[in-house]
Amino acid sequence: MRPKIAYIKVGMIRWFENCVGDVIDHTRINLQPGVAAFASFSRAPMETVQETNSHDVESGSKEEKPEVPLEASDSAECGALTRVKQVTFRRQHNPKELPPITSVEHCLKAMKNGADFVKLRGRRQYRRSYALTEAADYITWLPTRKKREASRIAVRTIREVRIGQCTETFAKHKRNFEASRSFSIIHGADFGCLDLVAESPQTADTWVTGLKCLMDENFAEKTAGSRSHDHWVRKHFQQADKSGRGSVNEVEFLTMANALNVGLSPTKLKAKFKEYDVDSSGRLGYDEFVRLYQELSTRPEIYHILMRYSKSWDFLSAKELREFLSIDQGMTHVSVKDCEEIIQEFEPAEERKEKRELSVDGFTHFLLSRKLRILNPSHREMYQDMNQPLSHYYIASSHNTYLTGDQLKSSSSVEMYVRALKMGCRCVELDCWDGDDEPEIYHGRTLTSHILFRDVIEAINESAFATSDYPVILSLENHCSIPMQQKMAHYMKEILGEKLYSALPDPSILPSPESLRGKFLIKGKKLAPEVADDAEVSSDEDEEEQGSDGDETDGKKKKKKAKLAKELSDLVSYVQSVHFESFSISSKFGKTYQMSSFSENKMLSLSSSSSSEFIDYNKRQLSRIYPAGNRFTSSNYNPQTAWNVGCQIVALNYQTDGEEMDLNNGRFQINGACGYVLKPEILRTPFSYVVFDQGDVIPGVLPMLMKIKVISGQRLPKPPDSGAKGEVIDPFVVIDVHGIGEDNYRGKTKACTNNGFNPVWSETFQYFLKFPDVAILRFSVLDDDFVGDDFIGQFCLPVSSIQTGYRHVPLLSKKGDPLPGATIFVHVEFETAVSQEKECLFDMNAFAKSVSKFKMRPIGIPDMDAVFQTFPETLKKSSLVKINFHVAIEEFKKSCGFTSSATLYEAVKACTIQAHRSGIKMEELLTEENEKLVVVSSVKSRANHDFQQVLSKLEKMLSCCQDVLSKTDAFVEKMMEIYQAGEKINLPEKLRDLQEKSAVKAKADFLSNLQTVKGYAHLSRLSKDEAAWNLRTLTA
Repeated sequence: MRPKIAYIKVGMIRWFENCVGDVIDHTRINLQPGVAAFASFSRAPMETVQETNSHDVESGSKEEKPEVPLEASDSAECGALTRVKQVTFRRQHNPKELPPITSVEHCLKAMKNGADFVKLRGRRQYRRSYALTEAADYITWLPTRKKREASRIAVRTIREVRIGQCTETFAKHKRNFEASRSFSIIHGADFGCLDLVAESPQTADTWVTGLKCLMDENFAEKTAGSRSHDHWVRKHFQQADKSGRGSVNEVEFLTMANALNVGLSPTKLKAKFKEYDVDSSGRLGYDEFVRLYQELSTRPEIYHILMRYSKSWDFLSAKELREFLSIDQGMTHVSVKDCEEIIQEFEPAEERKEKRELSVDGFTHFLLSRKLRILNPSHREMYQDMNQPLSHYYIASSHNTYLTGDQLKSSSSVEMYVRALKMGCRCVELDCWDGDDEPEIYHGRTLTSHILFRDVIEAINESAFATSDYPVILSLENHCSIPMQQKMAHYMKEILGEKLYSALPDPSILPSPESLRGKFLIKGKKLAPEVADDAEVSSDEDEEEQGSDGDETDGKKKKKKAKLAKELSDLVSYVQSVHFESFSISSKFGKTYQMSSFSENKMLSLSSSSSSEFIDYNKRQLSRIYPAGNRFTSSNYNPQTAWNVGCQIVALNYQTDGEEMDLNNGRFQINGACGYVLKPEILRTPFSYVVFDQGDVIPGVLPMLMKIKVISGQRLPKPPDSGAKGEVIDPFVVIDVHGIGEDNYRGKTKACTNNGFNPVWSETFQYFLKFPDVAILRFSVLDDDFVGDDFIGQFCLPVSSIQTGYRHVPLLSKKGDPLPGATIFVHVEFETAVSQEKECLFDMNAFAKSVSKFKMRPIGIPDMDAVFQTFPETLKKSSLVKINFHVAIEEFKKSCGFTSSATLYEAVKACTIQAHRSGIKMEELLTEENEKLVVVSSVKSRANHDFQQVLSKLEKMLSCCQDVLSKTDAFVEKMMEIYQAGEKINLPEKLRDLQEKSAVKAKADFLSNLQTVKGYAHLSRLSKDEAAWNLRTLTA
């Protein structure tokens, strides 16, 4: 029987030639039924190949239509000839003749020229020609019958480029193609997978290299720089230019303005269009449009900031830019030379670059850059100590990792493990059950589909350390028979090999993430050392059920038993799963390498009733929290409550979007997104006692006032599900603070009517945070709607990773993908407490009165009370230096005509003006004598009477400032000596003879005193930093 042949119409070929501009290779290929269509790419032999000359093609003869084969099954499925998917071939150079790739630029150029690939989908294969757009923002392909938007992939949506044959689709085709020519592009909110096979390994390498460079945010920012804004504008212009004439008419302009959410009425937009249509042609060219767009998009709020520092009102000099960065942004170590380099990078006008001046456009580009975003860029890198015990870290963790949807009937997928691990997850869950011949993973007693345990372990082995090389915990929920458990153990040893850590644990302390780099830890049941064969243990099912009602397990309840294979037990080392009895039993008999699992309800109950004990438990051992069993839709609980008490493995359903996963992503985006984040010191140091009592401060923790001004928004898109054409959004911003009980706040701006392009709010919110180091800040933008507010975008980050000053907040979608160009502009300010006394946290005058009465908590044990005997006097001396310093600053501000709420910079600027009136330049005013900054004596005689008063206050401030710098270290040293003496106290021995209630109180008072000492030592260091900053302000 003759194989079926699919025909391509001549018109389609001509159209494709015009689009691509290359020669089309018109071929007629006959294949045997069942043979892959593109035999040259697979290893199937080709039966016949017939060439068709170009004259025959151009004549359009029906007898000589060029033919391209599909698989027989494909043709049959297509039905009528006119419905067959059209496929063409584009002639390429022989791989040996390809120009050498020696740089990223060569890669991108080759990608823009395009290349032929085989695209795999299911068990089928398709020939496609792929190319990178000229602006390097999309990957497009031909031929296609889809609309333009559906036949391209935005580079910004690419999540991963996977080299080789590492997807489920490739698993069906592995024998057909070489791995060196294969790669996959994972993209989009739904993690779509484009599996491609190149004509040569060189072509595959070129595309993989180019795509990875485009995905690199630093590379993108470096290559695009300030041109990213122009690309964005040009893209929208080209979309509006339906005719392709390089200009837009009034209707096209209004349509584009609507798409950009420009907050002007159609009448005003028409008037603006006519104003810029200087030749009355009824169309705007690109340059005219750009000028109009710049007028509409120039941001007054940024211009006002520039005017505060600029003497020209038009631009910033390098010195003025340095003042802005030092004063408003807290970037005190930036030099004038650094600022000149910033101008060269961000200023778009060449004449301004030559003069080393930053215009408002360049200033806007700079403020939008990654360096000045709200998230501290240094926290995106690895910056934390990774040599502490595992129990000292929050660990990114997934619950029922294999599920793609709900808990009852969704599919299970190996790909979900790859996805979670690539997102930085370091603890994945494997629910293991007996299959027919192999152990399987699925949600037991539900309709979820099954996947093989071996396939999961292979995928984990390949993907675990692609994003982070810190240890991965495999949390086994074991429901298997002994033979299946033995198979599980065999597969893990065979596949994971030396990466599997199974050595005997050190009972004294948990290992660090650094010491376990590249290792897998198995979390599961462990047989006692003396047991030499398979034996019964409490079942994992019993562990998952324990505490689900929020109460401690009833000791009378009969525990379920299950057999545990010795081979599987031997693989468990540092994460041994045990049944939780109580905190008192754990403190007496618990081992550091033992861990317990708690349902979210149990965790909430213990966090409320026994927060101190829970925190102490989590300093020594690991705890795992999992969602309540009634969350059938795979919804998530708020992880913040568990983090507040130091729980490490807080497992969430990674497949479910929402605020809870936003918080999780915000928590773990820092520290290089390695999946391990160091807990706040007070939640890990053994000498701390934390009680989240209403109204009280936490000893050793410095409270903070956080002030956030929500200024404006930029390029806010319409909600994805809004639908109504022509509707302009009414955006508003919600600020949520998630922390300990009293640190949970919500603030909301008013809606800005009919403006998603550049809405302005200018609303300020102030939050008092008792425990800022554990808190997370979430911004969300919504569209005000009578029926229900629609979600637009969000961004989360730890409060401790916030950069103060003027910052842009980049908005993310529900899936966590960047929304191009969408930001909100804010100003953030922190005010740290001046004392640890709740009556005078932020009031220096009140603190000055209270410090003379300060006393430590009496413990009632002479040896322990003696440790703190000298601290009140040391505190008084150090506080006096600090108080004098603050009083001198206030007096200097007052002499310059300002209140205490003014910044020191404003006072110094006023001082400069007064100096000019006396004919004195500011650089002549100060000099160094004996390594101290002083007022030049000769200047005083030249000053008028009013300015002499100012100079007198300035001298006093300089003297007090230098007292802080010279004396603080000695005070801190004395305080730390007291703290270290307290650390040496053997608490169990001292408390041994006391009754339980008295011992608990004595321990709490002692640890509270110890934390107070450490807290005031930290406050003294902050005073020294403030004094140094003030000196830099004076000399800036």
